[in-house]
Amino acid sequence: MAEDPKLFKRFLDLSGLEVGQLRAEATKRAFFAGLLDFILSYEPTTMELRQPRRARPRFRADRAR
Repeated sequence: MAEDPKLFKRFLDLSGLEVGQLRAEATKRAFFAGLLDFILSYEPTTMELRQPRRARPRFRADRAR
C-alpha cells in the first residue's frame, strides 16, 4: 500500500495517523483491525491490493545454501 502514494495518503487521512506514528501503531492489534477495515471497506482498494506485486524477491532460498 505504501507503494501507491494516493492510496497511502487516503489511509493516513481516514485513520488520522501520521507517517511517524505508523511503526509504533503497527505493534498494536487494533492497527491491523483498522487496516483490514480500510482495505475491505472500499471494493476498488480491495481488488487493487489483492493483485500480486511484481517485485523482485529480496531473498532467494537457493542462494542461502
